[in-house]
Amino acid sequence: MVRKPLLIITLLLSLLMLCCAGFGLAFTIREVASIREDAHAQTAKVQERSVSPVQSSTFPALSEQLNSNHEASDTPESEETFVYTASTAIVDNLDIQRKNADSGNDLPLYEIHVNRKQNVVTVYTYNDKGDYSVPIRAMVCSCGLDNGTILGEYKTYFKDKWQMLFNNVYGQYATGIDGNFLFHSVPYLGYEKPDSLETEEFNKLGEAASLGCVRLCVADAKWIYDNCALETVVKLYDSDKTEPLGKPEAIKIKDLKNGWDPTDEHDDNPYKDKTPEIKTQGTTVVMLGTDFDPLKGVSAVDTCGNDITDQIKVSGQVDANRIGSYRLTYRVQDALHRTAEKSIEIKVIL
Repeated sequence: MVRKPLLIITLLLSLLMLCCAGFGLAFTIREVASIREDAHAQTAKVQERSVSPVQSSTFPALSEQLNSNHEASDTPESEETFVYTASTAIVDNLDIQRKNADSGNDLPLYEIHVNRKQNVVTVYTYNDKGDYSVPIRAMVCSCGLDNGTILGEYKTYFKDKWQMLFNNVYGQYATGIDGNFLFHSVPYLGYEKPDSLETEEFNKLGEAASLGCVRLCVADAKWIYDNCALETVVKLYDSDKTEPLGKPEAIKIKDLKNGWDPTDEHDDNPYKDKTPEIKTQGTTVVMLGTDFDPLKGVSAVDTCGNDITDQIKVSGQVDANRIGSYRLTYRVQDALHRTAEKSIEIKVIL
């Protein structure tokens, strides 16, 4: 009689322990699920930060970019990858560049050569034998003062859209060559402030001016940043020999208070939509039998307001010994490859 109540009590205690254990297990499962959810959320935040455009990043070779473009669209949009019309660069052999970009070859698409003595950068792609002997782009630059730029062969190792430089200035579209030696734009006084360009330094492109880095206009620095994959070979040397594409003409900023690089494609850049300008006298009357100079009273300025009258080309003819109406067309192209055209009527009268 005594044992039966004890058995009942024991059974009740066992059931109570099982209920508590079940409740604890359910709580633990919910807790673990909550922890996992938080962990996934934190991972997502880290991944989101890791693809920020301000972070250093590895860009795919141009061949990969073009292939992805072809898959997304049948339009020839990727042609823009080859040429930035705002740049002063000289380009050539685009057919070979295109073939190599589309080939799927494992070879790096480009090799970069820097002639320190002449302050010019030439980019090569490879020929049928795999030798980097086909020049596709020449860019004017500023290497280091007093031979401050390194010599030798290196491979690019990092990229950053805005990079802090010595003396508390900043460069756009930085690509590392070796250590603190970089390709980058002419310096800016403010971080992510593209209107704070050191304009006097920009006007030195084409001559030694930096502390050791290779300075370029924004469009050219961006071209390397966008198109040359990490571990692209860079060769730096001194030579008096003319480079295969020559040395591009550098454009000069006339208004030194305007802190913009004329080649920057930023929407707020006041140079973005500017072109050269040709000034003429409109309709001109010429007396029969008099001498006529088609360039008299005609002038031109480039995108930055510099005089480029001596670069005007004239088409059409005027016979000053025959009465009639004639048409002349004036054309000019500046260092940014931007053009202007203007036609006027010339009347020969008695």
